[in-house]
Amino acid sequence: MKSLKTYFLLSMACLLFACACTKEEIENLPPATQTGANTFGCLVNGKAFVSSKEPQVGRGFPAGMIYPLTLAERDSEEGLLNNIRIEGRSFGIGYIYIYIYDELSVEEKSYSTDITESFTSVYPNNYNFISVRYLGYNYFSQENSGSITLTRVDYENRIYSGTFSAELKHEDGRTIKITEGRFDINAKELIEQKQQGY
Repeated sequence: MKSLKTYFLLSMACLLFACACTKEEIENLPPATQTGANTFGCLVNGKAFVSSKEPQVGRGFPAGMIYPLTLAERDSEEGLLNNIRIEGRSFGIGYIYIYIYDELSVEEKSYSTDITESFTSVYPNNYNFISVRYLGYNYFSQENSGSITLTRVDYENRIYSGTFSAELKHEDGRTIKITEGRFDINAKELIEQKQQGY
């Protein structure tokens, strides 16, 4: 009976410790805003991943600047926004790449990941995926293994905000879990920063 009670108390202590650690890591993330604050972050296996603040000089020649936060948009033939690509980099840790393609128009709604392989040459009409480079390993979302929710799509001001989560898989079968993901991006400001060289 004593051993059962001891096991229960230890389990509760571990659970409380894990909750406290998770709460602390969440506090290290940027808030989930919708103002174009140019922030990007999530938990990767419970550890905070936050986009770096300053660009970094790339390797190789000629060495260009690598920016920690990028966003690209593309219109359909009808002039509607039908895909966005978001990338957040934490230098020294890795990057997270989010892609949403909607044949009609990207909207404020939830998109489920639906690519079952990494980057194939043939995609369905509508597809969304998350890929991660984390501590030297590449991981990819699988079919219905995650979701991306756009909470603000302001095409005129080029502000895109949202949340994301997923379980991603490496080719050897290992997995990582993305939780508490959030981004709030002002594409106009990002372009101005690049033009000004910082």
